[in-house]
Amino acid sequence: QVALAVFSSSSGLCGTFNANVWKELSARLHELEAQHTAVCLYPIGKKIADELHKAGYTTEDDFLHLGEKPSYEEAVRLAGKLMELFSSGKADRVELLYHHFKNMATQVLTHKVYLPVPLPQASVENTVPTTDYILEPSPESLQALLFPKLLNLTIYTTLLDTTTSEHAARMMAMQTANDNANDLIQELTLQYNKTRQQAITNELLDYGRTVKKRPAMRLKNTKLRRITSTELLTLITIEQYSNNE
Repeated sequence: QVALAVFSSSSGLCGTFNANVWKELSARLHELEAQHTAVCLYPIGKKIADELHKAGYTTEDDFLHLGEKPSYEEAVRLAGKLMELFSSGKADRVELLYHHFKNMATQVLTHKVYLPVPLPQASVENTVPTTDYILEPSPESLQALLFPKLLNLTIYTTLLDTTTSEHAARMMAMQTANDNANDLIQELTLQYNKTRQQAITNELLDYGRTVKKRPAMRLKNTKLRRITSTELLTLITIEQYSNNE
């Protein structure tokens, strides 16, 4: 059996942040189903939990709101639960799926094994003799002391990574939406000005044709109003055109 702790956000408006998590998780679940491996799911974040419920999966929702306000104490509680699953034999492997924060523009979707702890293997080609350290009280005692701390910090840094990546993704999504809105406003303003200018030009052309046909009534029933420089220029052009004809 495999235990999967999946980290997402609890709110939207952050671009493809949650969609990428669900896409990777869905592929992993299909792979485990093909291997006839049982899965225990621990969603951290409402969005991924909703997707799992829609797909018909059973989840453990005790840590659903853990990512909203990350704290070391809550991270230790989640790490203790995952370590208990592994040590009791209920899970043969524990995996994490989350976003690693690289920079404001890049958040790397990361899938790694949490338990058993992956230890570096000594290279066969390495002929340099290794140093023989003397450990007190014993290597086993140090492992029992340090490994839980390492696993607790791993969960805590994963929570911080996820939260930071979420905020960065949301900022980028909002910036993109703001830029698109500004572009749309400029396009609509330009279209409005063109339409308005065309209406003014048509109105002045109609007035010029009327004046040309009825020269004796140019000033009769004419209401004076202020005109813009553009309208005045258009009117002068029309008068010149009429005189040339």
